Amino acid sequence: MKTVHNDYLDAAFIDGASHPGVFRRIMLPLCMPIVVSLAVITFMGVWNDYFWPLIILSDTHKMTLPLALAQLNGQYGTKYDILMAGSLISMLPIIVLYMFAQRWFKSGLQLGGIK
Repeated sequence: MKTVHNDYLDAAFIDGASHPGVFRRIMLPLCMPIVVSLAVITFMGVWNDYFWPLIILSDTHKMTLPLALAQLNGQYGTKYDILMAGSLISMLPIIVLYMFAQRWFKSGLQLGGIK
């Protein structure tokens, strides 16, 4: 948000906008690609988290998907068919989120606005 030119803010204040209005109508749209990128990356980190749920959860009915997939790897055998199907299912929410957020992954919203 430090990279947004002060001229945008000054123009909004001259037009009579309040501080929350400037944030909501000027700053958030200009920073939306960064906010959406951060949201997608944070969601990916939380969705694929393995260690924290492993420490906290003791009930097998409350396991997250990465923990359940790790249970399929055994010492004497691995169920690769179920493991690959579960891996595909665990990727689907991230792919769908990326597809919906893809329009925000563009840069250069500020280019050409101020000369």
